Amino acid sequence: MPLDRVPAGVVVVTDRGEVVQVNRWLLRSMGWADDAGCLVSVDQLFNPASRLLFHSYLMPLLQLHGEVAGLSLVLRHRDGEDVDVLVRASRTHSPDHPDHETLVHVALFPWKERRRLEQQLLSAKRAAEQVPGLIFELRRDSAGRYSFPYVSDAVRHLHGLTPHQVLGDATLMFQTLAPEHRPRMRSEEHTSELQSRLHLVC
Repeated sequence: MPLDRVPAGVVVVTDRGEVVQVNRWLLRSMGWADDAGCLVSVDQLFNPASRLLFHSYLMPLLQLHGEVAGLSLVLRHRDGEDVDVLVRASRTHSPDHPDHETLVHVALFPWKERRRLEQQLLSAKRAAEQVPGLIFELRRDSAGRYSFPYVSDAVRHLHGLTPHQVLGDATLMFQTLAPEHRPRMRSEEHTSELQSRLHLVC
């Protein structure tokens, strides 16, 4: 498939970071559409922190494994604006290249909602920590095993357990329940379907 038909940014570079090919989507998105000839180095695409990650982390991984996926970097638009992207890259020998060099193909997928989602998750976590009680999600599978997809940090002082401990074994928290609270737990379970999730605040 021609690079210009790919609905994401694609840039092909040498191991030294020299730009060999770039698609129109990336050029337009980053403000280089009218002056593509000036884009000669991959460093021109990234902000300073991501330049460092590209050369000191991504490139060594590519040399070891030949492929990297899921790395988050930040592009620097020509007007100075930062653009969050997810990166997938592969490193292959290219016999068609004039110098028979190894080339790195980098696909860049914009992640415009990243910062907003991170803020929402952080706000939700802070809100959960301020609730005067324990917030958790309890799941029971078809075999009758219980697990906690989520439990707030209040489990530490209410039950003397860490969130990590009860995520792996919900029975640990059940064992710490006071006798007078156990009937309520059984009642909540009885009114729910076996495969459902219980969202509780206690």
